[in-house]
Amino acid sequence: MKSLKITHLFKTKPEVIFPHFLEFEKFGAFHPYFKKVTKTGLNVFHVNEQVLLLGFIPMKPEYKVEVEESNGCVIYKSKVRTGVDLTIKFSFEPKGDHTLLTETVDVEANPIIAYILLKTIQKAHLDLFKRLESSVNIK
Repeated sequence: MKSLKITHLFKTKPEVIFPHFLEFEKFGAFHPYFKKVTKTGLNVFHVNEQVLLLGFIPMKPEYKVEVEESNGCVIYKSKVRTGVDLTIKFSFEPKGDHTLLTETVDVEANPIIAYILLKTIQKAHLDLFKRLESSVNIK
């Protein structure tokens, strides 16, 4: 398993930012690669993405995401494709009027695929955090 940890300080309280991660449609609205998020069951979503892998290989993956809340954290689990399992955990730590978000991404896959997927996720999520931060919904 390969892992990645990303942190971001949001200039808003946890109760303001938390729903943007728990309510997956809100998360999807800020994700640079998500083209469509469809709720298919209780806390289960179908995702359509469009991404340039390695910056030049066009891909349009589709997969199911299960969303859980546990001990104040939000967890996304998905089988991106056969042999590629993804778990993303977001934790929210109050820092005065701010929130320190810690994202832990775990990928079970061939090491090369895991490395490429982690780099792609890191780029997308750093962009997502900037988009979310600048949203009028959380200021």
